[in-house]
Amino acid sequence: MKTNETKTNRKIYRIYDVDWETDGQTIDLPQDFLIEIEVEKWDTKEDIEDILMDRISDESGWLHNGFCYELIDDDKLKDSE
Repeated sequence: MKTNETKTNRKIYRIYDVDWETDGQTIDLPQDFLIEIEVEKWDTKEDIEDILMDRISDESGWLHNGFCYELIDDDKLKDSE
């Protein structure tokens, strides 16, 4: 039995309708994109939202005031390829 085994899964989320904080600048930022994160089996919905919030800002370099998201299952990804 492995004792150092972690209980994580890689999940892909569709991020859409992002309310970007651009300080009034006109900037072409994405409104619909995918983010892949590692999710622990004990992560709550709030934990996942916090991870997604940080990743959106980290990857874009911009802050945001909110966003919508949905979990993308493997079948949806295979259909889109």
